[in-house]
Amino acid sequence: MVEDVLAEVSSWGYQQMNRHVVDTAETSAAVSIADLVVHGGHYSNDDPFLHFVNHYRNGCAHGNMWRIDPDRLSKPAKFMDIEPNYDLNGRRATETAVPPLGMSSLLQALSDSFGPPAPQYYRNTWKHYPA
Repeated sequence: MVEDVLAEVSSWGYQQMNRHVVDTAETSAAVSIADLVVHGGHYSNDDPFLHFVNHYRNGCAHGNMWRIDPDRLSKPAKFMDIEPNYDLNGRRATETAVPPLGMSSLLQALSDSFGPPAPQYYRNTWKHYPA
């Protein structure tokens, strides 16, 4: 079954792959990342970048469409040269704001915003770690 799905998807070509597979991955990532920022207590609508991340998350989470109400842009929201505005209303978020390669830049900007990650110590049954 999975083989059949992958064989079908691989025959679509770039445009269809981009439209369905890449958009799905990007929208899922945008929603998850912004939820971590917002629900993790790191969000501030006074920070234009974090405010953009929240707007972008909302666009991705609501069918990958911008729904910008007039009262939603009271504070600046910006990522690189991208600023949500009323002209984006009803357009696809992933095409108009952060194209697939731009997602890497968004992830890097988030990483830069929060600093380097804390070191992770994983339990590996093949290697002994001191307690």
